[in-house]
Amino acid sequence: MAINNGGAVIVGGALTISAFTGASNNTVNLTGGQLSVSNGAINVGPAGSALFNLAGGTAFAQQLVATNGPNSAVNFSQGVLDVASATVINGSTFMVGDGIHTAKLNLRGGVSGFSNGLAIAQNAFLTGSGTITNGDALIQSGGTLAPGNGSTLGVFSFSNNLTLAGTMDIKLQNALGPLGTGDFVNVGGVLDVTGGEIGFFPPDTPTNSVYVFCQYGSLLGTLAEVDDVPAGYVLDTAYNGNELALVAVPEPVSLGLLVFVGGGLLIWRRRRRWST
Repeated sequence: MAINNGGAVIVGGALTISAFTGASNNTVNLTGGQLSVSNGAINVGPAGSALFNLAGGTAFAQQLVATNGPNSAVNFSQGVLDVASATVINGSTFMVGDGIHTAKLNLRGGVSGFSNGLAIAQNAFLTGSGTITNGDALIQSGGTLAPGNGSTLGVFSFSNNLTLAGTMDIKLQNALGPLGTGDFVNVGGVLDVTGGEIGFFPPDTPTNSVYVFCQYGSLLGTLAEVDDVPAGYVLDTAYNGNELALVAVPEPVSLGLLVFVGGGLLIWRRRRRWST
């Protein structure tokens, strides 16, 4: 089956590619348009061999299921995959994007697992919210982890390790009391930030003294860049021992300095790279 620009396929139940034992060379090619599986899963190769090729357009479903080893092949080079959850056990790292074209995996709050890992390539995005319980995650250089959608806040929980070689975009919001709110990323294992970047989207006038946006099991490496830290705040990479937070610093502390406080690296940099 092929879906091209302007085309649309709407499936009321599940879409199963190669449902019968011995079936082979069954392929769904989405290069434009829309594939909507509104009440079920895109199930790739549960019995015979199959390929789901997402090379453009938008695929929307409750789940992506590819759990029959090499028979369940998924090629996601560009476009949008919008699912509540994904379970991939096919012997390959689940790669979002080909490093050239724009690709986005949007998770809608479910529990996902990628047995051989999840990788977000250059020019690709991981958005929404969800829990990833199986496999490590890698945000490659030029790739982006951006919880939520638009102005909606998002929460990602990684049970294993997360390597941030690309960018983490974090929205912040004011709240009552000393603690602000915003997007949140929880890493149960190692958070490796070597060469990574964090970009903030703060409120116009931050009012809280602390904005905690990440918790980790252990931290490795040093960030290469931090952008759009509000004036009067610094980044503490060891807040409460295992959290990343923006912390208000009373005057007359010089915010142009790079300093260590409480074992955490505090950075201030004012350079806008994105428009909100």
